[in-house]
Amino acid sequence: MKSLATIRAIVEELAPKNPYTGLKDLPEIPRPEESSIPRELPSLQQIPYVQNVLNMLSYNFLPQTFFCLEKHRSLDSIMLTSKEILAEALPIRCLEATFVGLYLTHGMKGVDRIPLSFKSRARGKSFHHIVLVIRCDLLYGALGLSRRSTLMDKPMMYKNLFELIMEYKEQYEAIGHQLVDFKLGLCASHESHSRKAPCWRYIAVSFAKWNSPLHLTSPHPSDELPTSENSKVSSEDGCAEEPSVLANVSNLLDRYSELLTIISAQYEKCTTPFLHGSTRESHPICLRDLHEMEETTARQENMRRLEAICNGRLPCLVFDVGTKKRAASRSTSKKRIETSRKTATVTRTSATKCTAAATKKYSKKDIPADGQKETQHKQSQMEQEQELQQLPLVMEHTSSLFSSLALSGRLNNSTSVTQRSERSGLSPSKRHSLPFLENRSNEFGSLVSQNSDSWGIPFLPFDVNGVNFHDLL
Repeated sequence: MKSLATIRAIVEELAPKNPYTGLKDLPEIPRPEESSIPRELPSLQQIPYVQNVLNMLSYNFLPQTFFCLEKHRSLDSIMLTSKEILAEALPIRCLEATFVGLYLTHGMKGVDRIPLSFKSRARGKSFHHIVLVIRCDLLYGALGLSRRSTLMDKPMMYKNLFELIMEYKEQYEAIGHQLVDFKLGLCASHESHSRKAPCWRYIAVSFAKWNSPLHLTSPHPSDELPTSENSKVSSEDGCAEEPSVLANVSNLLDRYSELLTIISAQYEKCTTPFLHGSTRESHPICLRDLHEMEETTARQENMRRLEAICNGRLPCLVFDVGTKKRAASRSTSKKRIETSRKTATVTRTSATKCTAAATKKYSKKDIPADGQKETQHKQSQMEQEQELQQLPLVMEHTSSLFSSLALSGRLNNSTSVTQRSERSGLSPSKRHSLPFLENRSNEFGSLVSQNSDSWGIPFLPFDVNGVNFHDLL
């Protein structure tokens, strides 16, 4: 087999001899376009059009790639690489196809995108492959590219994850590969311009006969299994997995599918934006990607996660910072309310005591005795009786004055009864029955007019002839 340097030399020699150089009217190279996907259709019906775009890009069989293959970076950066792939329209491999699949399905309603990676062995070598699992309307399928058409995409027809993975397992065995393990990530975010890195490997499950189904073979894709005679598996043994192992895997995947949405939401809340060169130690270990841990730590953490999922429990009981702050604020407010209530109770108690003490003092010093109350009441009654006795004497001395005033014409009787009643608002009969002295507060001192020597009378009856003023009292 010729070396890579020899192949490059031949390519450089043939490049100037390109027969199509300088020719006109050459056919346009077909380029994939995002507009070819009918976005007005339901999300489930758009998936085949997305795979057509990937097929148009074709698989890259060259020894080198044309684009950045770093997947442990922010989702926003992966989207930029996907746009570059569509613009250049160069051949790609399985990982770039996953990037483009994430970009073309971004924003689809009701669609979950789950990374699924495989590790297989054949002829003593390890091979790695990745596809993008699509979950929509309770159906499962996959998007991707591969050298083998049977390991590429899968239609949206599988009822659960176990059926989909078993389909890939059968296709691996059909080409002579032993499927060692598979790794599942979390749902990729649909948030625009997300600065958080997707979780590519959250759990790892082994299919090897000598291993437990809940065992992590290797968290890193570059690690290879030992190639000794004891570790090699023949094709006959590879097809004879115990039914209990497959039953455990089926149960595990069913539980994982149920908890996947909750775990993905916790991952989005608790993780921080991705920064190049930064460590992920600040993230909770229960939400870290297995690739970010050391191999020993990754094995232990993977076992813990798988045991929790098999028992139907969440492997990550983590609350976001906002929840902690709200809980702390609620507890603080409760303490404040309790403190204010205690203070108000103490204040009321002290006020009650002070009022009781003041009442006792007042009852002893200020409140008069019963005998004093009776004496004061009798004195007020005697004063009122004396005033009533003096009232006829006053009227006797003033009656002659009223009659002389009436005869001298000082009393104006020309006003009609109707006008007098309108001014005073009372009828003549009621006015005759009222006393002419309306104000007794000044002990009849107001009857003397300051401007004249005559007496000021508030009002008099209409006809004063023959009226006895003693009857008006």
